[in-house]
Amino acid sequence: MSAAIPFTIEARVTGRDSLLLIASRDGKALATERCGIGDGEKRLRIAKRWADDARLTGGHVATPTPQADGGDGTADGLATNGVGAEPCGISADAVAVELQQAEIAAIEAHAAASRDALDDDATRTDESDGSGVDSTAELPFTVTPRLGERGVVFNASVGDDDVTSEKYTPGDGKRRREVAELWCGDDRLWNGATPNHAGVVAALEAAERDALARLDALESESSVVDAPSGTELDLSRIVRPELFHTAAVSGVCIPIAMLAGGRPRGTWGLYLRWADGRRERRSLESHIELAGGGRLWIHPQPDEPLPTALPGWSLASRAAWLNGAAAPDPVAAFKAVCRRIAFYIDFPQATAAGTAATLALWALLSYVYPAWSAVPYLSVGGPTSSGKTTLFGVLARMVLRPLAASCMTAAALFRTLHDQGGVLLLDEAERLREGAPEAGELRAILLSGYKRGSPAYRLEKIGERFRRIAFDVFGPKALAAIASLPVQLANRCIRLSMFRAVPDSPKPRRRIDADGEWGAMRDDLHTLALEYGPTWLELVGRDDVCPSGLSGREFELWQPLLALAAWLTERGADGLLPLVQQYAIHASESARDDATPELDEILLRLLAGAVVSGEHHRIAPGELLRRARAVNGPAFEKWSSKGVATTLNRYGLTTHKTGGVRVYGRVTVDAIRRVERAYAMDLGLPPVDVPHVPQRPPVIGLQDENGGIPGYVAAGDVPLNRALGGSETASRVREGT
Repeated sequence: MSAAIPFTIEARVTGRDSLLLIASRDGKALATERCGIGDGEKRLRIAKRWADDARLTGGHVATPTPQADGGDGTADGLATNGVGAEPCGISADAVAVELQQAEIAAIEAHAAASRDALDDDATRTDESDGSGVDSTAELPFTVTPRLGERGVVFNASVGDDDVTSEKYTPGDGKRRREVAELWCGDDRLWNGATPNHAGVVAALEAAERDALARLDALESESSVVDAPSGTELDLSRIVRPELFHTAAVSGVCIPIAMLAGGRPRGTWGLYLRWADGRRERRSLESHIELAGGGRLWIHPQPDEPLPTALPGWSLASRAAWLNGAAAPDPVAAFKAVCRRIAFYIDFPQATAAGTAATLALWALLSYVYPAWSAVPYLSVGGPTSSGKTTLFGVLARMVLRPLAASCMTAAALFRTLHDQGGVLLLDEAERLREGAPEAGELRAILLSGYKRGSPAYRLEKIGERFRRIAFDVFGPKALAAIASLPVQLANRCIRLSMFRAVPDSPKPRRRIDADGEWGAMRDDLHTLALEYGPTWLELVGRDDVCPSGLSGREFELWQPLLALAAWLTERGADGLLPLVQQYAIHASESARDDATPELDEILLRLLAGAVVSGEHHRIAPGELLRRARAVNGPAFEKWSSKGVATTLNRYGLTTHKTGGVRVYGRVTVDAIRRVERAYAMDLGLPPVDVPHVPQRPPVIGLQDENGGIPGYVAAGDVPLNRALGGSETASRVREGT
């Protein structure tokens, strides 16, 4: 019993993540609660309940209460629970502290008991189990532990192939025996040999001891926060598990369904292609030993996949590849992808070939994108029934590890992308324009996933504190919407416009699932991704493939696709690069047009006309708004003069004050022409080779003595001219007023 509280608290570990908390007084258990390990919030709630429980507190608490002179008759001047003591409630914080101490003691005791249990079990299994089978006999398979982010997984492997795996807490003897029984019934592990239950238990115990030792080592390393030791890692030596390309090795991770103990289980198979041509399959571990020394670290370690997860790469193709089958012809594989797209989707006739080729290159990019630091998104727009959903159905059968979603929450999305990667196909993306918090989180994820090293951050509660956790969401994404996307997101997209098929077109009636060519196409794309790993790294530097019309963000979007097109053209895909270059310029120009809102262009044209005519010296934002309403009244109905000034200010066209009024008198034709060039608009300016002679505005109520029009003199300047004793006509000439 602590001096701070009048009852004792005991904690017992009852599961991998749970505790049983017991409050006792005078040797009698009076209250029990269950709580998760490290759940500080619930621990505090329990503390408050127990602090108010009269059975535990007895109505009085033996807490130190200073007395003036020890007049209570005690030697130390402390109040007691006897006659004359003042009742006072105990502190919930004090109870919470005792709960935390009990939790720490329980965890330490459980860890010690787990090690003792392992030692005891090891002693017992050294003896025969009465089955007539020697427990020390060598098993026909190996058992190894893998430390995941959410527990320890024990793998059973025959040779280099993972056959089955199970997850449980080291030291859990009951679960160990259950796993041993499952594995004894798995014929794939024994290859005709007699199952050895005691031997499996012994192998699992050894693996548990290995796992506990590794966990202790990790705990020791993590406890030294201020002084980390070891060698700093080169970030290029850290790769994601689902797909990676390095100079030494390329790899792709496949979800595989296995039969373990009479039930299906999912596991990960890692397929590697080394720079020297070697091909191999191995289980997914935390790192890969490189031939020249050093390691390639794999992070994060994904959770066990569902047994129903589609591998994407067929078993027959994987086996043939491992046995030395020749790689497919890249051009033939690319043309097959183009044919499948054109078979199901109608595109506008003028751009059909370029659109289909761009989509096929983007599908190929989904298998090689880790070589680049930025990856283009696709924005698929068009009216209802224009084939957007059908296109996503086609892409879902082509790209690497597709993640189709239309109503996935932001939390589910960033956790899935971080854990397992994949190509996001987000239909009904109109909701990204909504003001709801969920839409804002989705936008943040999409804006982050465009470039490597730009994770999405979330505040996660760990214990009693919130900590900022980074989630890696980098990768290709396609967004389909009827309405336009938010501007910041649209700037990260290659934009495709869909076309509603004509009534007699057979394409909308074709069934995608009935097509038998999808599997062979995916097999070829997986194989190409591995076989040409070093090539993808070289293509990153092919800046020469981008035409001069592409720069900045447009260059960043199109360079990966154009580099792939150049590589395929060099291998026999005649005319592909010029076709995609032409389409890239067309798509970029269309995107620039759409990026300038229609109402902005109306205001710019009106101001350009005023500059050409010379009347801009007296055109204020309010006058521009009046003229804009004459062009499109409903659209400008809720606009204000300030809104007009703010909009034009974004294009560098600002007002200045003269005669108490802000006007656009200092805006020049050159300034308008710069806007026209930058945003690819036609604002009605005279050709460049025709000199512009500015017309001087008429001045209200002013003429010089000769009847001519004075210079840039505003009507409001007349009193000032007279006061200075100068001519009303030219005493004060200031350009732009």
